Amino acid sequence: MKQLEACRYYEDSRMLYAELSVVMGTKLEFLVLGSSKDKALSVWENVKKETNRLDRMLNRFDPDSLVSRINREAWKAPVVLSDEMFSIIAECKRYWQLTEHCFDITLKDSSLIHLEESRNMFSFLSADIYIDLGGFAKGYALRKIRQILRSADITQALVNFGNSTVLALGKHPYGDAWPIGAYDPYEEGEVLAEFMLSDNVLSTSGNMPSHPVHIVNPANGKFVEGRKMVCVVCPDEVDAEVLSTALMVAIPEQEKKILSNFEIDDFRRF
Repeated sequence: MKQLEACRYYEDSRMLYAELSVVMGTKLEFLVLGSSKDKALSVWENVKKETNRLDRMLNRFDPDSLVSRINREAWKAPVVLSDEMFSIIAECKRYWQLTEHCFDITLKDSSLIHLEESRNMFSFLSADIYIDLGGFAKGYALRKIRQILRSADITQALVNFGNSTVLALGKHPYGDAWPIGAYDPYEEGEVLAEFMLSDNVLSTSGNMPSHPVHIVNPANGKFVEGRKMVCVVCPDEVDAEVLSTALMVAIPEQEKKILSNFEIDDFRRF
């Protein structure tokens, strides 16, 4: 799918709005306030470059991506990873432990991936294992985007990946926070909840008419079915993204333990 871009700067309000039609599997919307045109455009260029770089690296559906190469080769022989990629997989394995194994990039059993830190080596311990970073990548991209914004001294911004993962910095120009609604995918226009975000992240996972089954429970290999949705607000971008996936599959006993392992600003289940 061809990537389309829109970008406009509004002088009167010192606001830049920009979007990419498709990156990391969804639409990216980017809003920056209180910045000069030159600075805002420069930051947007850096954001575009970074999100496209991460998409090329982490998208398992792109046969040329690093993750695809790992999935093809790591069961045959250990693969040497870059420091960044090794750190990503190690972090995902840590999340696997913190979420009672509900977040699992293998969708089966993360104990079957092996990391050798001394040489940045990675391998699969089974031939029928692969990694999928779909429940991690957008949160990681928002972490990188926040770093870009921080380095440019931008404190008022909203970054939205397809209404599923939203980073809010500072406050809305006409309020103390950014009001972000969670909509019922089965009832057009029906608002399930409104979240007031400021310097934190909202991540939403759930089923919808277009994708009635798309989240796998690694405990049994089955898709989560029915009208289910989870919304999580966290100070940390990746925590929010990971938890919205993990809590979709967690049973009540696991949910309590998982929530105790993280700093969470809000959590709703619908």
